[in-house]
Amino acid sequence: MEKAFIKPPKKIPFLLKLGLFIAKKETGKDLLPARLLAWYPRAAVGSGVLEMMTAKGKTPQEKRLLNLVRLQASLICSCAFCIDMNADGINKNGITGDELLVLQGKREVQSVATFNLRELLALEYAIILSSTPPDLTEKFIKI
Repeated sequence: MEKAFIKPPKKIPFLLKLGLFIAKKETGKDLLPARLLAWYPRAAVGSGVLEMMTAKGKTPQEKRLLNLVRLQASLICSCAFCIDMNADGINKNGITGDELLVLQGKREVQSVATFNLRELLALEYAIILSSTPPDLTEKFIKI
């Protein structure tokens, strides 16, 4: 496990341990941020409930779309934890190297023909909402 500025508490309540076990089983990783949330159990429970309620995608197309959007937002925000968690689905969801270059801002989106219209709109929306301040233009709203 990586070192952190703050160490996780030595005693973690049983219900939070159960949540950490489920998270590790689902992600295959021992999540340090989740352990750190154990310092404030209400925040840990709230984060766990929020994660359980997030969309997972039922079809391969939905899973790919969600993975693309989450990766795009993670890269824009430069959140190493988020990038690591969302990079797990790159191969599973058929995201290509060229598509990753687009998400990283190293290639123009028009240069990659593998995105469908729904993915392009979702990525643009993720970019807009991840920007500070968000700039939701009239043009985008009318699409």
